[in-house]
Amino acid sequence: MRVAHLAYCCYDLTMELKNYLKKLSMPQRRVFANSVGTSYEYLKQIANRHRAPGASICIRIEHATEGTVHRSELRPDYWEPDVYSQRKVS
Repeated sequence: MRVAHLAYCCYDLTMELKNYLKKLSMPQRRVFANSVGTSYEYLKQIANRHRAPGASICIRIEHATEGTVHRSELRPDYWEPDVYSQRKVS
């Protein structure tokens, strides 16, 4: 499924996936992609809003980033933003 643009929500306590990936070196990006069960190329497509991630990968990304990238930012149509919760995922 190709999605032209997704509505992304940004909050002070979290960051978009694109910015999170920019902070990592290329080897770290590939390790991160493996840790969430996908390829770096697919994560780039998600980060650049060319692909819409499924619910399970949104959850895995949120867990792998310890809540820095929140699932509601990846798919606000699945989850409403929870601006009052602590962003760390246990």
